[in-house]
Amino acid sequence: MAAPADLMKLWGLPKKGEMHTHVTGTYNFEDNNLDVFTIFDFKVTTCYWGMNREPEYYDNAKNLRKPLH
Repeated sequence: MAAPADLMKLWGLPKKGEMHTHVTGTYNFEDNNLDVFTIFDFKVTTCYWGMNREPEYYDNAKNLRKPLH
């Protein structure tokens, strides 16, 4: 699994996602056999979910009672 930040370092900014509203960017590639494949991020970036909150938000008594999934 590749991190979106690593893809941006190697190939620059992704093209705007056109498949779903949950995709923020895509990278299109072609191999030696002229087969085309696409890498896209589906609900994995902070562009979709927003920035993470402070650790204190997650380490409270209410969240610690919940079972791990």
